[in-house]
Amino acid sequence: MAREGCSGSTGARIAAGLCYHEMDMSGQPASQDRELLRLWVDTWRRAGAELDEIRRHEIETADTQQAVRQMFGTEGSFDSSPPRTTSGLVEQQAFFARYRTAKMRP
Repeated sequence: MAREGCSGSTGARIAAGLCYHEMDMSGQPASQDRELLRLWVDTWRRAGAELDEIRRHEIETADTQQAVRQMFGTEGSFDSSPPRTTSGLVEQQAFFARYRTAKMRP
């Protein structure tokens, strides 16, 4: 794609597209720019893998309770709640059974 007034850093030119005078007669990027593009792609491919590893490590080592305290403050109602001894599934099933029995009555 031809652009007028191509100036600036090589990275900016690559991101914006190549100038017409930076292409050879076939319309392909000059060999130096092709090499820069290849290096740019390779660099981001490696960086992407490393960033994924950093993200995975941060998720695995995150302190969820600390994150909740940071978001909502330390004076939340969740701090004073006693720990649950069940998931609530048994109570939910008992509620459904009572509802079903009540609904079946004429």
